[in-house]
Amino acid sequence: MKNLLLILLLALLLVSCAANRTNKDLSEYSNVLSANYYTFAEAALEQKDYKTAIKLYQKAEEAAPENLYIKETLMRTLAFGARMDDKLNEKIISLGNKFYKQEIYSSEILLILAEAYIKLENYEKAEFFFKQSIKEEANMDNLASYYSFLSNENSIQDSSLIKQAIELPWKSELKVLRLAHFLGEFNSPKKLEVLKKVYEKWNNISGLKALLRYLEEHEEYEEIIKTISQRIDNGEELSPPMKTYYIGRLFYLKQYSKIISLRDMCLDIGNEQILKYLFVAAVKEERYELAIFVGNSLESLGDIPEKFKPTFYSSFAKLYIKTGQVQKAVDSLLKIKSLSSLEDMILIDMKLNEVKPAMELVISKYQKEVDNKNFAYYLASLYYTEISNDEKALNYLDRLPNDFILENHLSMIIASSYIANAKNIQKAQELIEEFINNNETIDDSIEEIITDLIFHSGADSLGYRYLKKNLQTMLNPSSTMFIYYSSIAESHETISEIIPILEKGVQLYPKDPDLLNAYAYLLVENEVHSKYNLAEQMLLKATEIKPESGMIWDSLAWLFFRQNKLDKALGAMEIPLKEKMKHSEIAYHLGEIYLGLNKLEKAEHYYKLSIELNNHEKTVERSKKQLKKYFKK
Repeated sequence: MKNLLLILLLALLLVSCAANRTNKDLSEYSNVLSANYYTFAEAALEQKDYKTAIKLYQKAEEAAPENLYIKETLMRTLAFGARMDDKLNEKIISLGNKFYKQEIYSSEILLILAEAYIKLENYEKAEFFFKQSIKEEANMDNLASYYSFLSNENSIQDSSLIKQAIELPWKSELKVLRLAHFLGEFNSPKKLEVLKKVYEKWNNISGLKALLRYLEEHEEYEEIIKTISQRIDNGEELSPPMKTYYIGRLFYLKQYSKIISLRDMCLDIGNEQILKYLFVAAVKEERYELAIFVGNSLESLGDIPEKFKPTFYSSFAKLYIKTGQVQKAVDSLLKIKSLSSLEDMILIDMKLNEVKPAMELVISKYQKEVDNKNFAYYLASLYYTEISNDEKALNYLDRLPNDFILENHLSMIIASSYIANAKNIQKAQELIEEFINNNETIDDSIEEIITDLIFHSGADSLGYRYLKKNLQTMLNPSSTMFIYYSSIAESHETISEIIPILEKGVQLYPKDPDLLNAYAYLLVENEVHSKYNLAEQMLLKATEIKPESGMIWDSLAWLFFRQNKLDKALGAMEIPLKEKMKHSEIAYHLGEIYLGLNKLEKAEHYYKLSIELNNHEKTVERSKKQLKKYFKK
């Protein structure tokens, strides 16, 4: 009898202790049995024995069917288990519907039920229980899940519930970020406000990434720089990929000095991309020793793709030349097997007169050490052409065999050099003729190509003689040849001598708007009053063919000005006024028109703009005279 009493006493003590250890929420509608099951379920859960925990929670729920807290815990555990075992979704749906019919449920239970229906692809039921969950209690959890569901179904209609959720207390960064994502579809500025507050509240990488992603999408690059800079200044965590991204954004914004100030960070990370940014920044800021150090680091990584090596070594050679390291410059050049990279070394970003002694030593040594001497001759010809040493340039040009020129597609650039250095049209013509014979796709005539080369070389006297001869003797010279001729002929002959040649051009090409414009403008500029009607006809025709051309409309406006039709002149300037002003000539014409209309402030503005643009000598001088005459400046 005593033993039986002892066993009963121990049993009561165990149950009492178990009940005391359970959550206070069990007290309502619970009993000793349900509390006992609940306690053992908790112990199983601590041991990660989910199957046993679920069974025990279910027994606890059956023992206390009115206890909502036990039901929530059971459903929560089932939802967690369903991540590993899809079959548990059916259990969730069975119990969830049972609790719903009993009218013993919470917002959380209904949310878990809705998410289980999604996994079973019953979207109608899922939406029903999402709405019931929100109706029971709108909170961050169910609203974030509901809008994720709607987003997948492409059926988000409004943002009222999102706005409501955002105002609730923030407990989960992930859920706030999800809601912010949906909010952005309706209110982008509000999304940015939320993202900034998330980052401020949690101050971690995930919040930073979300904020930067928004700023990137909206091209708020300065704000990106500001945000990351503050984090760096505060000594806060920043991953190597984020640092690389930051340096990349600085590079995009051409903040080279800022990149150099972060050289230690760049070198610590030391990946290829960030070293490239630092290398270019050092070159741009003329920190040549740093650039050489970083370049050596890049080379030591061994990750430079073959196709980029010529450009890389060309840049290196320039750095060594600028720092007077002749042999190292030659060593870099010897690694280049691309003529275009040799061209870049001479033609791009090199102030040749400042490095002349070192450059000439490099050329001399390179010529001795390189296997293919034609590479050295070509490099030397480019260099001496650029510094206008015609004699030395021709000396090296004459050494280049035609096979080498054709094989490397150098005909145009060598022909241009002969025109620039020796005014040798005959030699240029031979090269171009051979080039055309070896390229069936070339449609332009030899004369057109030479005209273009002469025009771009700035050899006006040579161009005038060449064009005059060919325009008089050729049956069908191109319209371009006539246009070039109109731009340079005034310096060499009278307008009465020019007109017959341009009339021939207009007869051959009556629908070429640029030729019509060139001839008409020449007539207006030289005040050939007897041909103003012809000029107007040509310009009106040209505007019909090419209505977007500001240059043609400017010519028409200038004709109206010459005829004292000032209102029509200003009206014709509508398109040039809409464009960004690039030409001194057009700015001067506007100054004259506004002066004629007594709009002095605008007249002064355009005279000054003409001088500032400074790309047409004659009209710049005219603008200066008008400012002095009418504005005492």
